[in-house]
Amino acid sequence: YLATLANALNDAGVKVIYKEPGIPTSGLEPFAADNDLRIVELDTLEGFSAGSYDEIMIRNAKIIQENQH
Repeated sequence: YLATLANALNDAGVKVIYKEPGIPTSGLEPFAADNDLRIVELDTLEGFSAGSYDEIMIRNAKIIQENQH
């Protein structure tokens, strides 16, 4: 299954895996390293970051934009 996922990510040109705050990266790190992927935190739960909903969504948008290369 991981080989199929790796092939699909490679075919799609994916370079980043987004994770939620509080989720350990230990399970993702070997897969990311083997497939030249970066792991970036994105607050989709809005429960771990300070700020209003709007501020968190703007911060998330900036994180996505900064990691699209």
